[in-house]
Amino acid sequence: MLRIGVYMLVDLPELPAAAARLTPEQARLEVAIALFQQERLSLGLASEMAGLRVADMMTEVSRRRLPFHYGVEELREDLAGLG
Repeated sequence: MLRIGVYMLVDLPELPAAAARLTPEQARLEVAIALFQQERLSLGLASEMAGLRVADMMTEVSRRRLPFHYGVEELREDLAGLG
């Protein structure tokens, strides 16, 4: 199966990124977590943005003691992404 995605490049200024001690992978995770918290991304889409499996994203959200807002619509989105 060939999967073609659309990607967005985000250029982080070196000084703030270095001051925050973020690798590119950590920055992606932090943005994904923030958008999930704001309910702008479902768990599945936030996982994809972070480059994690859904189970790993759930572990990260739990580790941070963040609330899950995972309803029927998010489940539908995630199931549609599997097909």
